[in-house]
Amino acid sequence: MEDPYRKRTMRIWIVTVGEPLPFPGAKDRLHRSGVLAGSLLDFGHEVVWWGSTFDHFTKTHHFSDDTILEPTDRFRMVLFRGIGYRRNVSLGRLRDHRQVGRKFAAAIEKEARKPDVILSSFPTIELAVEAVRYGRKHGIPVLLDVRDLWPDIFANVAPKPLRRLARMPLRPLFRQTEEAFEGCTGVVGISPGYLEWGLRYAGRAKHEGDALFPLGYRKLRRSGADLDRAGESLKRLGVDPAKAVCWFIGTFGRTYDLAPLIETARAFQEQGRTDVQFVVSGTGEDQRAYKALGAGLRNIVFTGWVDAAQIAYLMTVARIGIAAYAPGAPQGLPNKFFEYLSEGIPILSSLEGESADMLRQQRCGLSYRAGDGADLARRLGEMLADREELHAMARRGKQLFERELSADVIYPKLVGHLERIASLT
Repeated sequence: MEDPYRKRTMRIWIVTVGEPLPFPGAKDRLHRSGVLAGSLLDFGHEVVWWGSTFDHFTKTHHFSDDTILEPTDRFRMVLFRGIGYRRNVSLGRLRDHRQVGRKFAAAIEKEARKPDVILSSFPTIELAVEAVRYGRKHGIPVLLDVRDLWPDIFANVAPKPLRRLARMPLRPLFRQTEEAFEGCTGVVGISPGYLEWGLRYAGRAKHEGDALFPLGYRKLRRSGADLDRAGESLKRLGVDPAKAVCWFIGTFGRTYDLAPLIETARAFQEQGRTDVQFVVSGTGEDQRAYKALGAGLRNIVFTGWVDAAQIAYLMTVARIGIAAYAPGAPQGLPNKFFEYLSEGIPILSSLEGESADMLRQQRCGLSYRAGDGADLARRLGEMLADREELHAMARRGKQLFERELSADVIYPKLVGHLERIASLT
């Protein structure tokens, strides 16, 4: 039966920065917006992606000036060049976002063809508020996709007694956040907590425009030849698939804490355990400090940035996936969880709240106390010692992923939500 809300063809704007761009032939694994854009195109819709030339992961620009790309006749990317930034938490990043936001606001008013619906990632605050202003002016529904808890996380960096004071210089950002959520058509959350956070800023109860869509994950499909090449490159770096590989993948930034992982690696080496290897993949502003902390350890390998084929290979050899976050990290259900679960990799995580609840309820991993290397080592030892239960965790995690968390399950539903919202205007 045909969905009565489905339009034959919609024009959707996706407004986002900080994700890998879906260039033709790109090796980077696509994140939420990239997967959604592909799903929308598969359903026959038109997509305009408004974003930045800046690569958040490499801290370099893809292009030297504002750039428009048209990979297909139904897909266009409009990328604005800001000043860029070197650190994720910095005034430079805020200035970059303001600059990109101003360019976006000016450019969309010149667009001849208006969209049927806009989905804007939040953050950035500037892009979200400009999308909402445009939508209200032209009668176009705008959904805000809550991906990170800005500007709250900036104030929460300060010690608790000073947080009220820390909010004062951030008041313009808090006002913009209130304006964005109060004026948007609906709030989309990547977790229940993130959805509730957005609704609190909106100052209302949940309605039909609001919905929960986890980040999800699209399983990586690579040929045997690609996996062989990726495996050889990683083995040259020291990765040993014959050992119990405990794998971390992510960015080395403020909300992550790899010190307990490195402390655990040191403890295992001192105990004479040669059957376990710690593999750390990614880059970030704290990369040099963590490498120095792990200097001299024979059981830890820093791979640096890994491409999609290398990620796919590591998923075939990892025994346990480490989600190493700092105390008080704001993440709800991060992409890292879905990445590990997609291949049945049991998770050892320091996150509290929704993440800890999921691991406990679904029995697909364990939790350790954030910042506590001894507790990480203890819990990791428990997982490695009970091979039968570890296999059961892997099986339950993969079943959970295929049932609820696969991109192939989540994103057609998100497309349907966008279609329904557009049909109501």
